[in-house]
Amino acid sequence: VNRYFEILRHIFNQAMEDGYLKKNPVHFYQPFRETGTRRELNDDELKRILAAAQSIQSNPRTNIQAVIYDLIVFALSTGLRLSEIIGLKREHINGEIISLPITSTKSKRRTDVRQAVRYRLAVLNDTARAIVEKHDSKDYVFPINNRDPNVISRSIKKIRKLSGVADFTFHQLRH
Repeated sequence: VNRYFEILRHIFNQAMEDGYLKKNPVHFYQPFRETGTRRELNDDELKRILAAAQSIQSNPRTNIQAVIYDLIVFALSTGLRLSEIIGLKREHINGEIISLPITSTKSKRRTDVRQAVRYRLAVLNDTARAIVEKHDSKDYVFPINNRDPNVISRSIKKIRKLSGVADFTFHQLRH
């Protein structure tokens, strides 16, 4: 029910933005409080995951495995989604700021062509900056062939096996 009301609320909010409605008819709905299944990694788990990723990256079999440790450290440093990281172009980086056009992130919104382009901003710390400078690829920051986030699944399974963290997902690095 929460998901249905989220969709309805979004549709009606969009109708309000477009001038079709003055008030959202589902604004009264209070969502059911859910118990989240997300959890953050503790320090020990994170150390084991990083060690496993470093081990994989030191002896890679694929171009994803050749950068898996760097992807994980970059995610921890910036809080970006996997799809945003593997699609990150050098042109999106200006000094210490990453400016991703909203259309290329997961938080897409229908935008009017007359509106200015919106951006999602992230900051590069020293660690993330070093990773960007380490990879000498032309357009994209990370030199991988396939930019589909699903290609990393084999490496994640291998990290789970080596680290002993059975429920590890790349998305947990954002928490």
